Amino acid sequence: MSHQVAPRTDRRTRWVMLIAVLLSAAMAVQVLINLASPKVDPAGTSLNGTMSLLPALSVAFWWLVTSWIVVLAVLVPLAVGRVRTSRDPGERVRRARFFHLAIAAVLVSPFCVYPVNSMFGHVPLLLLCLPTTAFGLWTVHRMQRHRRMPFRIALFGFGWGALIAFGFGGLMNVWTGDTVNRFLLHRVTDAIDVGLDNFQGLIKATQETQHDVMSAGFLSAGVGEELGKGAGVAIVYLLCRRHFDNVVSGIVVGAAVGLGFNLAETVDYLATTAGGASQYWARQYVGLMGTHVAFTALVGAGFGVVRQLGDPRRRWLPVACALVAAIGGHFTFDAGTRVYTTLSAEWFGSPNDYVSVLVLQPLGMIVLFGPFVVMYVLLLRRGLRDQLAALRVELAAEANTGFGAVTPAEVSLLLRPGMRWWLRFRTFRSGGTGAYRALARLHAAQLDLGMQRWHRSRSEVDPGAPDETVLRRRVLELKHQLATVALSPQQQSFVEVPA
Repeated sequence: MSHQVAPRTDRRTRWVMLIAVLLSAAMAVQVLINLASPKVDPAGTSLNGTMSLLPALSVAFWWLVTSWIVVLAVLVPLAVGRVRTSRDPGERVRRARFFHLAIAAVLVSPFCVYPVNSMFGHVPLLLLCLPTTAFGLWTVHRMQRHRRMPFRIALFGFGWGALIAFGFGGLMNVWTGDTVNRFLLHRVTDAIDVGLDNFQGLIKATQETQHDVMSAGFLSAGVGEELGKGAGVAIVYLLCRRHFDNVVSGIVVGAAVGLGFNLAETVDYLATTAGGASQYWARQYVGLMGTHVAFTALVGAGFGVVRQLGDPRRRWLPVACALVAAIGGHFTFDAGTRVYTTLSAEWFGSPNDYVSVLVLQPLGMIVLFGPFVVMYVLLLRRGLRDQLAALRVELAAEANTGFGAVTPAEVSLLLRPGMRWWLRFRTFRSGGTGAYRALARLHAAQLDLGMQRWHRSRSEVDPGAPDETVLRRRVLELKHQLATVALSPQQQSFVEVPA
């Protein structure tokens, strides 16, 4: 039996293109609403004044316009012509997939302007945040104690969070804040028109306007940022579904997207707001594995549940619930932080700066995002237990087949991550880097085989995944390669090579 061929369909790339279209259309609608908002300056300014907020906004706006022109005037006609002229069904599908992904890339490219301008315009701040972020990404990848998806998938999610999701969320926040401010500013101007005698009315109108603008900003951040990050998780799921096993895989992808977003946001806040040391401490240490990581990890867990649902009619529900939880958690955190900042001044007065930064600020953040961290950690723990139970059954069954890809002596080793690491470490000491990598590839292939058997037993095999015969042959090839490496007798007892 040969490699299982994916069905001749471009359905998944069509969904990727649709996600990009929806994100770009949402941005376009927000820009149009901003253009229709009341002008504060009677003389009028470029694009109703919004472009003056940030130079990058002007570039992003015209790039957004250009992206739609390129798609509608170039890519769509070219795609229609190239796809229809192909007589080979397989070639037609490949061309359709290429154009779907090309259109998606062009439509989301304007979102990169804001984060690129922010991060690469402040390289020292970016370098300051990279070590802690790299540690967080390494931790996220190590959450997978059994079968691990390729690290490049987590890197793609990280890049989406830093460039696309942050750009989409940041631009939506700026335009939403400016638009809401323009629509509500008449309260203040009306109070001023009454005269200086209405000073109390002016103060009240100003406070109400500030409160409503800030609330709209919190809501915009919750909706826009979580949808931008969730879109990245959805695209990874669509393109790399065969590497998703259960909620563990989804949490890893979601957390990677959240880490990328957190990196870009930290650099932006350090560059544009006061209290840089406090921002750095809160975002790169206290809240590194919370806030954005926690919210998007829950979205990823939703896609992990979808991976194991057989009924297509129910697959929207876990994702919808996860998105609602992420959006609600984000809004609650932002609004709660504002309330906590106000109340802490009343409760604690003016505490020492060290007490405020090292005690009060972390305490408030943990109270607000702690429940979401607990939630995704419990989901991760349950997912790892499910994987361990599945591998215990499937690896034992594979050992009983007698094919030699997995032997009874190897089953206990493969089920214990710590023991696998210790064996690889001993192999590195005796055989060097080559032996270490060969043994790591063997263990990964054996676990891949076990998880594929599990998916088959649950009738959830991905059409693009290699079948068990191919995976088994791959394991045997790796065993024969490892046989050429000098291993100690104790190490050889854990790697049995068939004759």
